[in-house]
Amino acid sequence: VHSIDRYVGVVVPEIQSQEGASITEHVVNALADGQPGTQIFVGHDDQMWSLAATLDLFWEAKGLPYLPTLPGSMLRFDLDATTKTVTVSYMYTLFTNFTGDLSTTPVTIGAVNSNAVSLDK
Repeated sequence: VHSIDRYVGVVVPEIQSQEGASITEHVVNALADGQPGTQIFVGHDDQMWSLAATLDLFWEAKGLPYLPTLPGSMLRFDLDATTKTVTVSYMYTLFTNFTGDLSTTPVTIGAVNSNAVSLDK
């Protein structure tokens, strides 16, 4: 029930096209600029869900509900400037030990059913 409530209340694209437009615009513009270096966008679960809704992203982590947003988790967008390809992954820790090691899982981009997409398309 919690996952359904989260989806309806937070991840519905029609709602997030307005509510989450700011974070999406900044991420897309940063990737489209194709500049080398690292850009960091800080947010919370709402911003991650906004990106999920507006960019048609899906991720899961073993044993966790739909679109988990654990403390310290993040969406990572890697741009290969040579091929103009963006690869997206979800990084998280389960806090099962004291190392803080991050696990990584691919994020599916719905439009291409892959975790990578060309900026040329």
